[in-house]
Amino acid sequence: MKHWENEYKPISFWSWNGDMQPDEIRWQISELNTQGFGGFFIHSRAGLLIPYMGEEWFAACQVAIEEAQRFGMDVWLYDEDGWPSGFAGGIVPKVGRDYQSKYVRFSFGFPQEKGAEILSAYRKTDDEHYYRISIETAAPDDLYCYYMFNSSYVDLLNPKVTECFINNTHEIYAKHFKKYFGNVIKGIFTDEPQLSYSPNWSVSLPDKYEEKYNRDILDELWLLFIDGENYRAFRYRFWETVSDLMCCGYTKQINGWCQKNNLYFTGHFACEDGLSDQVFSNGGVMRHYKEMSLPAIDHLGRRYASPVLMKQISSVAHRMNLPYIMSESCGCSGWDVTFGDLISIMGWQSVLGVNTYCLHLSAYSILGRRKRDYPYQEPWWKDFKYVSDRISYLNSVLSRGKRETKVAVIHPIRSCWCEAKIMNVYNNKMLSGEFRRLVENLIDLQIDFDLIDEEDFGRMKAFKDGCFGDENVKYSMLIVPFMKSVTLNSANKILEIGENDSKILFITGRPEYIAGEKSGICERLKAVKAEDIQNSRNILQKYFRAFPVQEDIRLLDCRLQNDISGVALNYVSNEDGTYSAFLFNYKTDHLIETVIRKKGKYNIVRLGDNGDKRNLECCFDGYYTYAKLSLPQKSGVLLSFNNEAVNCGTVNNVCVSQKRLPIDYLRLTDSNALTVDYGCCKINDGKFSEKSRSFILLTRFTNQFPQTTPIRL
Repeated sequence: MKHWENEYKPISFWSWNGDMQPDEIRWQISELNTQGFGGFFIHSRAGLLIPYMGEEWFAACQVAIEEAQRFGMDVWLYDEDGWPSGFAGGIVPKVGRDYQSKYVRFSFGFPQEKGAEILSAYRKTDDEHYYRISIETAAPDDLYCYYMFNSSYVDLLNPKVTECFINNTHEIYAKHFKKYFGNVIKGIFTDEPQLSYSPNWSVSLPDKYEEKYNRDILDELWLLFIDGENYRAFRYRFWETVSDLMCCGYTKQINGWCQKNNLYFTGHFACEDGLSDQVFSNGGVMRHYKEMSLPAIDHLGRRYASPVLMKQISSVAHRMNLPYIMSESCGCSGWDVTFGDLISIMGWQSVLGVNTYCLHLSAYSILGRRKRDYPYQEPWWKDFKYVSDRISYLNSVLSRGKRETKVAVIHPIRSCWCEAKIMNVYNNKMLSGEFRRLVENLIDLQIDFDLIDEEDFGRMKAFKDGCFGDENVKYSMLIVPFMKSVTLNSANKILEIGENDSKILFITGRPEYIAGEKSGICERLKAVKAEDIQNSRNILQKYFRAFPVQEDIRLLDCRLQNDISGVALNYVSNEDGTYSAFLFNYKTDHLIETVIRKKGKYNIVRLGDNGDKRNLECCFDGYYTYAKLSLPQKSGVLLSFNNEAVNCGTVNNVCVSQKRLPIDYLRLTDSNALTVDYGCCKINDGKFSEKSRSFILLTRFTNQFPQTTPIRL
């Protein structure tokens, strides 16, 4: 889709929660325009006093569209009466039971819950296995599987549900406003479509499962409840089927409609950051993002959300070359939220790739209880353009450039499928925590990386230069996080790129299963040429110091020894040969002093909020440019690097003190008693190497010999 005129300006999440009078609508749009908003979402919300999708509703929409057109603003539609999306204000679940949400339950003995629909029954064998029996012959102590209805919501695994939803929402908007599609009306927002937290059931599941695996799902369904033999393999198959149905039946179907109607499909899903919650809520969000022309996330609260939330979506956008990543931001931030809070929340997201903000919430009315619904009717509203302009400028600068990402990290959601069961999420919470720590460690080391869904990783190509990837992005290093299972395609791809001499890191162990099943391929994975390291920032820092993947820019401490901690980096190259970087101090309690080290000779320019520029004092050592920078807590600095009329000082190495060690009198009293930071080395009668750090020397020295060669230093 093409770029739009108001790109990177904030978009108001405009709550329509009153009587929607034309003059008030016009005045509020004028206010949004004055304060730097590029457009607004028409969002039906609690308190609405006119019928949703009725004649008065569409008349109010017409007023808003015409007024937005007059100001050159954009209109975005919202697809539901409240949230979660999918029920069309109650129309869809009324169609019948097949359209209503269902979730699986188990009980020993006949189910006691009112309205339970029994699916199957199972009997236990002597070896703790269960086998399916007819419901008619089930005994009081047998295991029953049944499902319950949620008559208020819908079955998103049933594609007919989404078809009904589209017919009663999207098509109705098209009937009234299609002439504005693609010009004034830019897109439509879906909000938290979701599955039940207990595993969903659907009339579509049995046929889809049998079609995909040639198995009867009811024979194995008890494995969602009990860790029986091969339970991981069944759960993998179950959740893959669920994921397929929701992704294809809901997300892909709506995106197809939007593309035909020249609209962006945007919005976000529920429970996007934690892996365990993703499984039950949507099967895994990265598959959904790939089916959206403008994927979005939800960043709630006055806090810094898990970086996994932003890295998932920015990775998809990077690989698919999507220009925009949206975030519904700042909801639940409270009435006392400040400009500093808002800019800080958005800065944390911008440094991780988000560039378009839907600001939650502008309320049409704060009458009565409406004032409890997280709006921004604040005394500082008249000055809000400062926030709008600042964040618009930041995102426009960063979005002009291109990331130079060398590291790919496999996303472990499919490994979570193998452990996802009713009433026990401990294993997946542990895996999710380990994954989050890895993402945090890489960000804290300023290593740029993409998270790769296994569906995409298995399709990547291995190139002759040791890289792997596709037509958009090539990587030189693969990181496999802690995950017990990988897909067959992923395992084969790891073996392929391992033979191609790509760098591979396994974090805290290697996979033990293929799609939840034991396989001989896992033994081959154990033998693949790779490094095995722990999920520790210090260990990762030492590894990347010895085997650098991102030498173009580094953020060092003031002694130039270690990568600075507490700073995230967004670094892009521009078509004109310049570079841009956004450094964000996400520590909430202290200022951080850092030294920027940029490969080559450059001017480093600090860019102000409104485009004003200030040159930093730089020095050049013949290879790198250095500049000191202070980063206040919870804030960021935008920099530009150019080589026009470079005026750098020269680094002079100054000897602070020197002392000759009398080698004859030195005695080794304990292992590692004398730490040598720098040195030179030679092999036999060869020439001494250049002076280098000792760990680099050791790595280069030992790599010249087979691993079995004994070496004495």
